[in-house]
Amino acid sequence: KGANYVQVEPTWGGEIDSAANVRALCRLAVLQCTDLLREEKLWLVMPLLTERSPSVRKDAALALENLEGREAALLLRIKARMGDEDMTVMGQVFESLLNVEGEGAIAFVLEFLRDIPRGLQPEVREEAALALGASRLNAAVDVLKEAFGKPYPLVSREVLLRALAISRRAEAIDFML
Repeated sequence: KGANYVQVEPTWGGEIDSAANVRALCRLAVLQCTDLLREEKLWLVMPLLTERSPSVRKDAALALENLEGREAALLLRIKARMGDEDMTVMGQVFESLLNVEGEGAIAFVLEFLRDIPRGLQPEVREEAALALGASRLNAAVDVLKEAFGKPYPLVSREVLLRALAISRRAEAIDFML
């Protein structure tokens, strides 16, 4: 019941659904049930990717990360392609995808750093760079070092340095020094 509960309340200039977090918590709690099939759990998480609340959408990405597997990676890739108005959600989607797929997701996230899905906001490129750094993968550090070496990088060198620092890899620290 809680997973489908809606409570619309009036606010100045419109209305708001104050039960979004209740829905999210109920759906995420169901993930701990051992008597549900993995497919059922994925179906429960999927609607959270399009909730109004950015924190709920981020929680959905984390839930998919915890579920792991190809299906979770597919949903995260779809969400990344759909985009999100909140850049922190995009960052979480990239991080979760990199945690699920590992090095297999680097090329996909790199597309967003290079702005291959045209028309991206600059913040999406920054979130992609920071997610690559947070992954702490060797190949991701190599990609960030390569991006830093370009004469006109798509994101600021400051963002690339932060991403390299986040990786906490010895080769990244040596490169920054």
